[in-house]
Amino acid sequence: MNNCFVTLKIGTNLKRLMSEKNLSMRELSKRTGVPYSKLQEWCGDRSPKNPIQIQKVASFFGVTIGFNWFKTYSFGN
Repeated sequence: MNNCFVTLKIGTNLKRLMSEKNLSMRELSKRTGVPYSKLQEWCGDRSPKNPIQIQKVASFFGVTIGFNWFKTYSFGN
């Protein structure tokens, strides 16, 4: 049996959410108060360390923290 793993990291999800709202990282930073440098790190798939910042971004987009921020799917034959 072969297993296949697909990992969606925070960068993939954050970029998608920003694209859906036509937002730049600078604009998201202004609207959420999360430093631009942190958003850059996250878009580079660095794991967030500050739960308050994560919650600010999640709330802005109307999603929960569990919303596929670090989602791994596995499936096999």
